[in-house]
Order: sequence, then structure tokens, then C-alpha cells
Amino acid sequence: MKKGILGGTFNPIHMGHINAALSAKRQLQLDEVIIMPSGDPPHKEVKGSVTKNARFEMTRRAVEQYEDEGLHFSDFEYRFSGDTYSYIILGEFKKENPADELWFIIGEDSLLTFQHWVRPETIAKYVNLAVLPRKDEKTKKALKRTDLLKKAKEVSEQFNTRVEVIDSELFDVSSSYLRDELSKRHFGEDFSDELSADIPKGALSYIKEHRLYEDIRLTGPKVSFDYEEARKSLKNRLSKKRYQHSLRVSDTAFSLALRYSYPAYTARVAGLLHDCAKDIPEDDYFSIMKDNKLEVSKAEKRSPYLLHAKVGALIAKKEYGITDPDVLASIRTHTTGEPDMSLLQKIIFVADYIEPGRDKAMRLSEIREMAFSDIDLCVREILFDTLKYLESTKSDIDPATRETYEYYRREFQNG
Repeated sequence: MKKGILGGTFNPIHMGHINAALSAKRQLQLDEVIIMPSGDPPHKEVKGSVTKNARFEMTRRAVEQYEDEGLHFSDFEYRFSGDTYSYIILGEFKKENPADELWFIIGEDSLLTFQHWVRPETIAKYVNLAVLPRKDEKTKKALKRTDLLKKAKEVSEQFNTRVEVIDSELFDVSSSYLRDELSKRHFGEDFSDELSADIPKGALSYIKEHRLYEDIRLTGPKVSFDYEEARKSLKNRLSKKRYQHSLRVSDTAFSLALRYSYPAYTARVAGLLHDCAKDIPEDDYFSIMKDNKLEVSKAEKRSPYLLHAKVGALIAKKEYGITDPDVLASIRTHTTGEPDMSLLQKIIFVADYIEPGRDKAMRLSEIREMAFSDIDLCVREILFDTLKYLESTKSDIDPATRETYEYYRREFQNG
């Protein structure tokens, strides 16, 4: 078989990618073109407010509607952890498809720098190159066709591989432009008609469903929340260990939100900020609570660290501009929980407990599996294990923890 491979971050995938794949398939008479999102590209930062999981699912949904035209989604690169270079991915793919003639579809900007890639001579052993004309994002101009053909011939001779220039219409849109446009939208606003010409239907539906790329929803219509700025702020504010934990909780919350169809970006923000007050000196907790006329329980007086959640909600509101009551509640209750929690509260409560860096709690493997199958049961079991541990170590137990457990225990009995 003759197979094309189109890789990229697809952040987001757009019609330029789809048209390029279809053009390569027609001109090279390929049997199929495989759309393969990159995992953790070592040569570039993946910008925007989405995780790798979301990029993969968004791309999969986009490609689904073009399967009859010979386009197919692949999660091949998803199997690799850490940085992945093209020569590694293509080599592994060739091992699984030894009899196939493979064409690696790249843009003209990639052709111009191909000799500077990591091990281009190895890549050339595995694949031929199909080159798509592409405008430079800075100059908004493409190479003259004669210059592009000249460069293709030069690379072909240097690396002893076939290089074909594809006759494809230049698609005047970029992922960075679309991210900017999407970030300006308000949740609930119908922008399908405006962007349907640029973004495949399946991807656009997924973006809307999970509020991907948004920067404006959490703090009101005219105030922007910048995830990257908040992340940098927390890096300076928290210890290295606590900062890394916050990033893992943020990503875990994002994944749980995708599983339970909750707006994923909102969950990611709540996860990022849930411990924003963790490294404040404990003596300062009491003054902050007093200044805001908030009551401190007996358990909190005995164990001041319990206050970091309540103080964190205050900081999220005053310093990070968060006014969404659900986000603030999820930060406030992420340690003890509370009866009848919202879905976001449950997501942050669970994400804090199961994030990949955790390794001390009982039954972690079972709890992690449970988190993605029945979040209410997971909340109950986390509370049960927490109470059991606190009782065995004779530690202070916040009444809110016991009250929350009793609520969810009764819910399951009555259910």
C-alpha cells in the first residue's frame, strides 16, 4: 500500500490540514493518508489551553467525517512518552508497516530546514517527502514554485529520497489565528457559522463542548484569564514540589472533565489554582480569615494547614480574578469536600487525590480506575479511606470530612 502520513500538533486541526491531506492523496495516488497528532514535540512548545489528550480527541473527531475519502486518524505517537523526534516515530511506524511505501507530508517551511532536523538521513530511509506550498506566517508569502521545485531537487539528491511538490491551494488560515479567534468567544455564544469554513465540524463541536481555548469565561465578559500567566505566577509563588503537583492536578482535572463532559478548560484552571495558598505561612491564614470576616473551626485552629483551601479561594478571587462560584467552591472544598458537591467540586477533589505524583494513599490503582467510571463512588471511597487513615494515625479530623462522607454514604444506600 501507498500511505501518506500528516503529522502536527493540530492545535486546533483546521481545513488547511484536511485539504492538504486530500491533495496529497489525489496527486500521489495514495491508498490512504494517516493523520497523526504529535505527542510532546521536542522542537516547539504546544501553545494554548489544551492537553495532549484533548488534541488527540479533537483531531480524531475531525477526521472521522473524512474516512470515506481515505483519511484515517492514528494515535500511534500517543504510545510514546517524553519528547519524540520524527526519525524515531517514522522508524517505529516503518517497522509496523515494512511493506508499505510511505510518504511524509510536510510544509515548504519544513523542507527548507530539513537538513537541520535531527537525523534527516535516517528519516529519508523510511519515507519519501511530499511538500505542500505554505505561506510564511510572518511574511504571508510562499516560495515561487520554481524555487520550491529547486529546493525539492536539492533535498532529494542530498538524502537520496523522492521529494514531490504537491499542487495544493494555499489555505489562508493558521492554528494560531484560530486560537486567537476562539479565545475571544463567550461560552454559550454560537460561533459555528463563522468558523465552520475553517474548522472541521467534529473538531468545532468538541471545542464548543469543552470550551477549549477560552480565556474570557471565568471572570466575566470583559476580563481575561490567562492560563499561562497564572502558571508562571504560581511557579514563583509555590515550592517546586507544590508547583509540579498543581500542574498534575490541573491536567488530571482536565482529563476527568473530558470524561464527564464538563467544560474542560474551567476544570483545568480550577486544578491549577487549587493550592495557590499552600505555601503561605500558617500564621498568615488566621489574619486573612479575620480580615475577610470568615470563621475558623476548632479543627482548623488545631491544624492550620486545613485553611489553605479557604484562603486559596480568596486568593483565586482577589489576585487571579476568578469570580465563577463553581471554581471558587471547588478550590474551597478540595481538601475536605462538602455534602452535595457540584461536578466540578468532585472533579477537583478527586484530581487532587489521584494525580500521577501521588503514591502513598491506599488502593490508589483501584481509586484511579474508579475515578473514570463512577466519580460519585470514587468520592465516597476516597472519603472512607481518608477517615480510616486519619483515625488510625489519631490525626485531627475536620468535621466537614466526616459530614461529607456520611452524605455520600447515605446517597449510595438510598440509591
